[in-house]
Amino acid sequence: MQHTPAIILKKSDWNESDWRIAVLSRDYGRLSVIAQGARKHEAKLKSHLDVGNISWLSFVAGRSGYRLTTARTEESFLGIRASFPKIQARAFALGMMNSNLWEEKNVAAEIFTVVSD
Repeated sequence: MQHTPAIILKKSDWNESDWRIAVLSRDYGRLSVIAQGARKHEAKLKSHLDVGNISWLSFVAGRSGYRLTTARTEESFLGIRASFPKIQARAFALGMMNSNLWEEKNVAAEIFTVVSD
């Protein structure tokens, strides 16, 4: 089982009740993890996986990629949600990171620190 803080870059529907989450992690670079059952109404992980949050994630490697086991929000940046221009800037920045970053473990900590600051 792997543990790391990560910035949630994007989430998209996957199967009936799952999400595929793109994250920028401090220790592993950009990853794609499956959050099983996260779309269900009673899912405990749902609030910890909001785009733009910094969350502490635990995941395991499975046959079809990484599977999220637990998540805990570390920082949700509530001040950004009060300003539409800040929301737009954050969405643009997260989208660019999601499109242009790959799993690069050797520089992941540096990139994570810059982005989280």
